[in-house]
Amino acid sequence: MTIPGTAMGEAAMKTQLSARYGKPDAVKDQGLSWHWCAPQAVKICGMIFTGGELDTAWPTLRGSTAMGTNSIILEAGTDADRRLSQAFEAAVLARTPKTDRAAF
Repeated sequence: MTIPGTAMGEAAMKTQLSARYGKPDAVKDQGLSWHWCAPQAVKICGMIFTGGELDTAWPTLRGSTAMGTNSIILEAGTDADRRLSQAFEAAVLARTPKTDRAAF
């Protein structure tokens, strides 16, 4: 979700996010973005690419007031993405004709 910074000031955005989600696990970008992470990821919360998938494996909520825009972004994490991809591939395979000849 994104709204212009003119609709809600930075202080109001911070106050509302903190009231709703508690103290952020990490504050980055000179205080312009806040991160709430799954318990498994608190130690690396808010890091930019750690060289593996740990930084995005679990759900993360990110709030930001950068560049005059207020935003709230919920990231499902790579684990959720991987499960969705596997379910899609399984559904495609289930509908594929069981033959060693081309269907066209």
